[in-house]
Amino acid sequence: MAPYDANGHYARSTPVFDAFNFTDDADGGSLTPKPAAERGSSPNLSTGNLRRCPGSGAAAPADGSAPFVDMGELANPDCDPSQVIRNGAP
Repeated sequence: MAPYDANGHYARSTPVFDAFNFTDDADGGSLTPKPAAERGSSPNLSTGNLRRCPGSGAAAPADGSAPFVDMGELANPDCDPSQVIRNGAP
């Protein structure tokens, strides 16, 4: 991870541990530990779900040059230009 800004290097990452079950209740919810054998097996965890176009992983520039959608040699017919960062979250 090599991107940096005025404060130095930074990384955008979201750790997912799947080590707890969430139960909603009147107190705002509670977490209960999952047995070790069940961790990482949630149907909500999967990969390959995004079809982002180049440039859509960061806030859109004012000139509208990202996400990059083109019909030429750099075209990616599988990308979806609606999959962009909103309010600082993917």
